[in-house]
Amino acid sequence: LSPPPPPLLSPPPPPPPAAADTPTAAASPEGAVASPPARCEDALSALYWAAGGPLWRKPNTNPGGGKRRVSAWVTASGGWLQPGVPCCEWEGVKCNVAGRVTSLDRSSVVGLAGTIPPQLGGLRFLQELDLERLDQLSGTLPPGLFPPGSMLTTISIVRTAISGSLPPELFGNLGRLNGFYAKMAELKGTLPSTLGDARALKELDLRGQLGGPGRGISGSIPPSIAELRLEELRLEGNSFSGTIPTGMSQDFLVCVLASRDSPTEGSEFACPLPADLPSKCGNVVCSAPSPSRLPPPPAASLSPPPIPLG
Repeated sequence: LSPPPPPLLSPPPPPPPAAADTPTAAASPEGAVASPPARCEDALSALYWAAGGPLWRKPNTNPGGGKRRVSAWVTASGGWLQPGVPCCEWEGVKCNVAGRVTSLDRSSVVGLAGTIPPQLGGLRFLQELDLERLDQLSGTLPPGLFPPGSMLTTISIVRTAISGSLPPELFGNLGRLNGFYAKMAELKGTLPSTLGDARALKELDLRGQLGGPGRGISGSIPPSIAELRLEELRLEGNSFSGTIPTGMSQDFLVCVLASRDSPTEGSEFACPLPADLPSKCGNVVCSAPSPSRLPPPPAASLSPPPIPLG
């Protein structure tokens, strides 16, 4: 039998910008929606075409029995865009009982290369987004991925080529966000001041951006971080500066602001360190401002001293 023809690499016309999974009726206490579920194919197909879906592959392990081994690569489409296969049955997609997408996991898929489309923000019931270990996934985090009222609780872009600044909407619109993981990505810019708006955030891992000092995320840590009750904070391997805010969480289980091996590597925090710096955030050194950054001394008065009376 001749093999089937290869999949087409040209995408279909782009979907309309309307939300793909916007509820049309009030949600039940369990999060289910009484109305028929909206189509999720538009948002997910946007990812398929933006991230090279026809080229997704996975190893074909143990094809002939015996010792486990990898002998060939097979398609990893997993039902994506196949006629008659509902999106809730596509590989890496999980839905609730009402047919709303709640989890999307495309981690470690070989050949997944491209960008994250903003249409994924139309999956309004999406709670978990796992895109880690995709070293050809690039571009920036689109603000449209984080619409107001988003239900996202966990986002992972660990070991990807995602770059650019973190959009303010990431923290400003995600009131349910519990964990954001971006270890060894390629982020730059500064931490947005909206960080403190993500009141449910417990774990923030931004370590190792671009893998060296003078690179990665820079600027100061926003004072709004004091609004959070973080349990894990990893910022080493970046280029932070300025003073460390006061009032940070005392609930830390893990807190690393600088490299454990070299506290002066990368970030250069200014003295003095806050008196209430959590004990878990130790191994931090600070430096006094250089003479060129010190404010000038007050100008000497040119008027004569007052003449004493009497």
